[in-house]
Amino acid sequence: MAATSVATASRALNRSGAASEEVRRRVVGAADSLDFSVDPVARSLRVRRSNAIGVMAPSIPAPVFAEAATIRSLTARRVDGLIMTIADG
Repeated sequence: MAATSVATASRALNRSGAASEEVRRRVVGAADSLDFSVDPVARSLRVRRSNAIGVMAPSIPAPVFAEAATIRSLTARRVDGLIMTIADG
């Protein structure tokens, strides 16, 4: 579609490295027509960094821990963090 290599398409989409504005327009146009969106989990595997935040608390239902977890959750969403909640009944 955009007639570029995977590496050039990546540079164009991420605005990193050398890619002319014309190539960038082609790549972005192809990405839009394919309804492409970046998968944050796949990206974290590729760059080997997840930006995940872990919270360990003795009891989430306790008001102080529930409030802290909510604040951490809002912060994580702002930086495209991945949120996983595990609770034992």
